[in-house]
Amino acid sequence: SAEPFVKQSLIINEIMFSPLSGEPEYIELYNRSEAPISLLNWAITVGDDKTLLAQTDISVPAHAYVVTAGTKNFPDRYTLDKEQIIVPVTNLAALPASGSTLVLRDWVGTTIDSLAYTELWGGGDGYSLERIQPDAASDQATSWRTCVFVEGGTPGKINSVYNGDKPKKIRISAEPNPFLTDVSEHTTITLEMPVTYARVTMKIYDSQGRLMITLLNNQPTGAHREVMWDGRDKNGQRVRMGIYIIFIE
Repeated sequence: SAEPFVKQSLIINEIMFSPLSGEPEYIELYNRSEAPISLLNWAITVGDDKTLLAQTDISVPAHAYVVTAGTKNFPDRYTLDKEQIIVPVTNLAALPASGSTLVLRDWVGTTIDSLAYTELWGGGDGYSLERIQPDAASDQATSWRTCVFVEGGTPGKINSVYNGDKPKKIRISAEPNPFLTDVSEHTTITLEMPVTYARVTMKIYDSQGRLMITLLNNQPTGAHREVMWDGRDKNGQRVRMGIYIIFIE
C-alpha cells in the first residue's frame, strides 16, 4: 500500500481570502518535494469545514504550484494556466477575512501542513496573503506578508514577497530569446533583485533608443518578478524583427 506523505512535502503557499468583488477566493499549494504528489482523497479543512480536493489521480509535479478554487474562471491579469486550477469535489469552504485555521491532510488523514491566519498577518482588500518562502514556518505570522504586486496575487507562480536566495546584483533574463512575434510567441522577462521590496519601471527600447512600450511603471515588486512581453508596442502593433533593450529603474 502507498505510504503517507512527509509533513510539509506539500504546503499552503498563498491565501486569497478577500478577493475583489466577483472574483474567486483561492488557496495555492506548492510541492516542495522532488517527486510528484497525487491529490487523490486529499482534503483541506477551513475551520470546521472539510473540502475534498480530488477523487481522481490529480498529480502536482515536483516544485510546482496548483490553485484550489470554486471555479476555473480567474481574472486575465493573473495569466494563470487553467491546468493549474483544481475545483474541489466539494465546494471550497469560505475563507473568513477575520482569520481561520487551515489544515491540509493527505489521503490517510495525516496533517501535512497547517496554520491559523488572522487579518493581522496581511492580505485583504483584493490582495492575497503570501508565504515569504517555502521553508518558512507555516504557523508564524512573520512567515507571511501581503502580496506587493498590483495584480493583487500570484496564483500558480512564485510569490511576490519571496525572499529566498537573493542575487548580489540585479539579474535580468528573457526566455525564449529570441522569439517570433509573427507567430504570436511571447517572451517572459525575469527580474531578480537583491532587495525584498522595491518600485520598478521596466521599458523596452529599440536599437535606435526609441521607446516601444512601458511594461511596468513604478510598480511595487519583490525580489523576483516575471513580466510577459508579446512583442507589441504601446499602440498594440507588432514590433519589427530586431534587437530590443530592456531598461530597468
